[in-house]
Amino acid sequence: MMKLPSRLSFHLTLSLAIALIIVMASIAIVSFKYQKEAMVERATHELMERTENVGFAVQQMLRNREIVLETLASRMSSQGEPEGAEELFTQLSETMTQAAEFDSLWLISSNGQLLQTSNESMRPTESTKELVISYVLPEVIASERFKISEPISLYVSEKRILSFAMPVVVQGAARYVLVGNTEIANSSFFQSLGELSVGGHNEVGLLSPQLNVILHPNYTEFNSVLPASRQMVVASRLGSAEHAASVEQYDGENWLQTYKRLPNSLWVVGVAIPLSDVYKEISSLQMLQLQTGTIAALFAILLISFIVRRRLKVFKRLTYNVERVRSGKAIDLGLTGLDELDVLVGRFNDLLREKESARQELKQQEAYLDLVLSTSSVGHFMANREGRLEYVNETFMTMTGHTREALLKGAFVDGFQEEDKQGIREQWLEALNEEREYEAEVQFLNPDGIVKWFHIQSKPVVDHGICLGHVGTVTDVTERNSKIEDLQSKAYRDELTRILNRRGLEQVMHNSWHDAQLFNKQLVFLALDLDNFKLVNDTFGHEKGDWVLAEVAQTLDNIIRDSDWVGRLGGDEFVVVLPGCPNERAVEIAQQIVDSISQVTSEAGLIEVTVSVGVAQRQLTDQSELDMLRRADKAAYKAKSAGRNQWALADENGD
Repeated sequence: MMKLPSRLSFHLTLSLAIALIIVMASIAIVSFKYQKEAMVERATHELMERTENVGFAVQQMLRNREIVLETLASRMSSQGEPEGAEELFTQLSETMTQAAEFDSLWLISSNGQLLQTSNESMRPTESTKELVISYVLPEVIASERFKISEPISLYVSEKRILSFAMPVVVQGAARYVLVGNTEIANSSFFQSLGELSVGGHNEVGLLSPQLNVILHPNYTEFNSVLPASRQMVVASRLGSAEHAASVEQYDGENWLQTYKRLPNSLWVVGVAIPLSDVYKEISSLQMLQLQTGTIAALFAILLISFIVRRRLKVFKRLTYNVERVRSGKAIDLGLTGLDELDVLVGRFNDLLREKESARQELKQQEAYLDLVLSTSSVGHFMANREGRLEYVNETFMTMTGHTREALLKGAFVDGFQEEDKQGIREQWLEALNEEREYEAEVQFLNPDGIVKWFHIQSKPVVDHGICLGHVGTVTDVTERNSKIEDLQSKAYRDELTRILNRRGLEQVMHNSWHDAQLFNKQLVFLALDLDNFKLVNDTFGHEKGDWVLAEVAQTLDNIIRDSDWVGRLGGDEFVVVLPGCPNERAVEIAQQIVDSISQVTSEAGLIEVTVSVGVAQRQLTDQSELDMLRRADKAAYKAKSAGRNQWALADENGD
């Protein structure tokens, strides 16, 4: 697998190039989509106009046949007598047949008897006559209105016909029905309609009100019926509307289709064209746009690469100046001319100037802390078996800022932090019930809104085997805690890495374990052992080794949360303390550390330094923080033995 260059300039150029390509690709996709949508919209409009024209022609054909039958029926009705009406049919039937392009014209009595035909030589068979009459006669007689039949299949002759029926009213009653029959395959109108071309395709269809095929390029055989699935598509697209348009898929190809339902006859006209034909016009334009965009992107990437390389030269100068400071050839870093970097340079220079004075101040602050602790005042209290205070001294009242009456009524507990109240109350009552000593360190909010730290110690008072209550002391450790925090930032810091040294780390681990044990909180230790660090020292010298340790420490400090701690035990061993951290989150932090440490030396041209991490979660069997640390160390050794550059969970029993 090819390894990408690790230079910052390469990665910045690559990131900007990828971003540029994504933006241009997004614009192209949106543009192509809009062009296609616009083309489909235009094609739909044109196809709907074509559908309207075809529909108009079909309506004219139907109306012409209706007028012919209506004219003949009217003239027959005007004779007044049945005999005269039948005689008039004999005289005019042949002329009317030719005028309406009927293949035959029948005169049928109201009881279904075929009385006359326009052409005796084309008299139908009995089965054909019965089939046609069954389709049209009952409804026409009942409604006395013009009717067009569904396509009728004549199985004997393998022909499909349409029958146009008009009632003839004589003496106030529908005594006859005129039936004009047209064979669909031989009709010049339907032939010309079937030859219509849309974009080089014969894709004009005509369906009956019940969606049976009258004319369709794909269903030309005798007795062709539109499949039920296609009938459902047409019905769903049209619904109760007069017009509809949609894109459908047939035989793996998308087609643009338009429909129109004709008034009166309710026939459905459909016109279709392949969607690929619609897109042909824009294909060449899109190809040109794609080629132009590709060339523009290449030029932009080259320009980005040039600009990035020019701007990153300042980092080379900065690295050179850092090495001069480390070697003692310079006392500070020179400004770079970039505001963001100059802020960092200024802070670095300030730290260099403060470093020496901080060492001197450290001893003075330690002496001051010892004096404060030795002169701190102590409050005394007495509590009954139920845990209620019965006596407090003046120092106790001064420390809390409450009167004796308020303290005896519970003001002391009310001043605890909300998140600590329940846990402290339960542990205090548990110590009372078990008649054992109690010790805790809590935060207290006095009436003036000032938060103090109190260290509470109590012992049971037993008289002849009976516990009378507890007596104890309350020590104000606010100043002590404040000074300890200050010490943790100086005396407990490792000078090389600026993180906790062994002394500070041991204090943090002890306090964190004690707090987790006292309040039943989650706690995780991460033991870190660098891989290949000795090779860096042996190959490049201790100066480079110190640089690696400082970079690893900075990386760890950037990864952990604000509530976490990181320290150096010594050599290339580090420990991360994660108070209150869920186990799942601790594993995520361990993996992030493994991933990040492997990048520390990649840009410095050094041997790759990785890390093996042991993850130990607090167990009820742990007797102290040292038990947790031992299990974490064993897990780190397990990770190193398994191939390094990974993390491993510690066993619960430490085996």
